[in-house]
Amino acid sequence: MQRIIEVNQVTKSYQNEREAVLKDVNLTVEAGEFVVVMGPSGSGKSSLLYAISGMDQVSSGQILFNGLDITKATDEEMSHLRLVKMGFVFQHAYLLKNKNICENIMLPGIRLKNRTKEVIIKETNELMKSMGIEGIGDHTVSAVSGGQLQRAAICRALINRPQIIFGDEPTGALNKRASTEVMEILCRLNKQGITLFLVTHDAALAAKADRIIFLSDGRIQSEFRQKRWQCDSAERTDRLNGWLQNQGF
Repeated sequence: MQRIIEVNQVTKSYQNEREAVLKDVNLTVEAGEFVVVMGPSGSGKSSLLYAISGMDQVSSGQILFNGLDITKATDEEMSHLRLVKMGFVFQHAYLLKNKNICENIMLPGIRLKNRTKEVIIKETNELMKSMGIEGIGDHTVSAVSGGQLQRAAICRALINRPQIIFGDEPTGALNKRASTEVMEILCRLNKQGITLFLVTHDAALAAKADRIIFLSDGRIQSEFRQKRWQCDSAERTDRLNGWLQNQGF
């Protein structure tokens, strides 16, 4: 299996922090994996995601993405890499209010400039249909529900056919029904071959992953592995909750 991410002895410090938020982290992610990072608030979960995706620089160590050392990449190189190979879904959709839903989804495709606008429109419509939001393309951001916004954000993350999707609390702002729907979408995408690397406090979402990494005080303390794609198993969730309790979570 192809290794998509390799993290070697990564440390991250901020000037206003007394302690490093990441401390000698080592981690690998294989192509097609579904990996979730959990841990208490302030444990470094989001810092790890931002470091791996090149959104934030590390203080020391090495991060390889498909063999490329992104700690040495220029801002321009990282911007292009994120546009072509990575998709992002955050707790809030962060769609532009001066553009409708369809225009927001199209933006990364327009920026990439590798296909015509007509093709991007067609692909946008196909993505929206696959996510069950084909009827809201001309709606403003303020005229749709939180669940619809998050589905639109997933469409935007997918428009350039990324190799990996990074998610920071992708269900954190949703009600139970919308959260379940987004979980199902993420599982489906993983089955289609897209690598997922998510940060979450949501054990129900984490239970769907192949591998759960527990982070505490900036260090990986433990890992929990599960069989792939058994997303509907209550026993699977119970096992994870038991493991999390043993971690003091």
